[in-house]
Amino acid sequence: MTNISNTNVRVREAVAQDTSAKIADTGVKCPYCSRAVTADDEICPHCGARLTSDCTFCGTSLLPGENECPECGMPVGGVRCPECGTLNHRAFCRSCNAPLTRAAVKAVEKAKADPLFRECDAIADKLSAMEEVIASASPEESGILKAEQKKLVNSLNERLGRMLPPPGSTPKEQMIFYSARKVAVNVRSVTREKVGWVCNYCGCTHSKPSECTKPQLGGRWIYEDKETIYTTYK
Repeated sequence: MTNISNTNVRVREAVAQDTSAKIADTGVKCPYCSRAVTADDEICPHCGARLTSDCTFCGTSLLPGENECPECGMPVGGVRCPECGTLNHRAFCRSCNAPLTRAAVKAVEKAKADPLFRECDAIADKLSAMEEVIASASPEESGILKAEQKKLVNSLNERLGRMLPPPGSTPKEQMIFYSARKVAVNVRSVTREKVGWVCNYCGCTHSKPSECTKPQLGGRWIYEDKETIYTTYK
């Protein structure tokens, strides 16, 4: 499966844009990668380093020198995802969304038992399969499929917008709730890549201008569209 933009995603994107503005104003930098962060960031959004003295998994205050959280038992230095090897300081992997804590595993079990989430998951599967079909379809077929794809996206957005955490949930509990209900959708990406350089001197195709005996005479690049389908989690 793969991901598609949804109501919650649009909210997160708006928050991300607002955060970017704050980053530009504060000038605070991550001590590990030196890239801009906000004073409120618990984890560096760029390198994933821990920036707070509290447990990033459950929010418990930690004493100096503690190696693991006394409340949830998670290591202060983070944990590597058993699925993809990414170092994490949250209940879910920031790369593949695998559950990493007991609370995360329980949240996934609850999500799988939620009829509304199962509907979202089924729609996401259809969108993933459709993305691959669209990639090989004719222009006429592609137009029809994209119209159907749009309907499925709207249906998915509507259902995702109805999934809300229990009243009174803490910020950490809300984060786990939404992470457990992320859906994965295949996304098709098309990029233009240089595949050769045709010189003006003899009209030959080279991998780069310096291979020509007279590159000063100029030439032109040849491009090809490279299509890839990847999985993303939102």
